[in-house]
Amino acid sequence: MVNIPEDIMLDILVRLPVKSIGRFRCVNKAWSNLLKDTKFVKMHLKHAVEMNKLSLMLRQDSDSIKTIGYNLSLSTDNGLVNVDYPLKYETRGVQCLGYCDGLVWFVCEGWLATSHVCIWNPATNEYKELPVTPPESLNGMRRFECGFGYDYEIEDFKVVSLMSCDSFEGFWSEVQVYTLGSNSWRGIGKIPYDVYDPMADMARVPVNGALHWIVVRTTGASSVIISFDLAQEIIQEIALPN
Repeated sequence: MVNIPEDIMLDILVRLPVKSIGRFRCVNKAWSNLLKDTKFVKMHLKHAVEMNKLSLMLRQDSDSIKTIGYNLSLSTDNGLVNVDYPLKYETRGVQCLGYCDGLVWFVCEGWLATSHVCIWNPATNEYKELPVTPPESLNGMRRFECGFGYDYEIEDFKVVSLMSCDSFEGFWSEVQVYTLGSNSWRGIGKIPYDVYDPMADMARVPVNGALHWIVVRTTGASSVIISFDLAQEIIQEIALPN
């Protein structure tokens, strides 16, 4: 048997479709570790971007998800394909909350007023169910907004939640961050903004390493944009366009 250097092996494997890589993970433990390594995952994603290949995900109705693969260079597609997402047969509907580097953050609505929030890889059908948030004891919560992105400094995915609340002290929002690697939520603190805004649902895509929301200042009731830096976990205010 010929021993192929690892860099040449990676250069070959990175060109394969995800389904083939999934099968090759079953060859042996060494191949499984190699193909699950963060270095290889990044290489595979980078190669797909460079080759102008992408997949679009569509939610046709409350409980149906379809994907379509598209090659920008050749202007060709492989047609719509039905996708069986996790927990499909235990719930009555699904809502996609965010997308980042091939992963999908979604919630499945249960039959008995319960829900399951997951981070899912559609290519491999692997998923991770998130611990429940916000805490049921959080009094005065009026609205829950969120975002999903990747922290390139620690090389991990994060979910950020903003919970608008009111009390005798006025309106404010509580910020919490979930990190996939630790599988836990951390409280960041309170911010003087109300996230209730009709456009907030459109702000779940990370841009330049930050998430953005249109919010209202609790002091002056004027609308602004806030950005949450996923690496530094700090919030900055951006003025709205004229």
